[in-house]
Amino acid sequence: MSGTAEQARRSRAVAVARRACGQDIDRLAVWAARYALGRRTYAVSDVTDVLARHAADLSPRTRLAIVRDIDEAERDERLGDPCDAEAWRMLRLVLR
Repeated sequence: MSGTAEQARRSRAVAVARRACGQDIDRLAVWAARYALGRRTYAVSDVTDVLARHAADLSPRTRLAIVRDIDEAERDERLGDPCDAEAWRMLRLVLR
């Protein structure tokens, strides 16, 4: 399947899931980010990787909430280890 066809299939699947799940996926994304912020475990890379891959599937409101949480954590110096902080900064760029 070509990249474009795969993206179209994924978009349709996300639309169906969003209708079926309502705002649940967006809430889970925010909760996952808030759980992982400041942790020093593999959870940071897992959460930031998944959220970056699915950024286009998240609502604008959800993306903004996660960006604000990252900004706040950075101000409070709670982004975790340097490698984790870099993952959060990269995610922030993707979500903007």
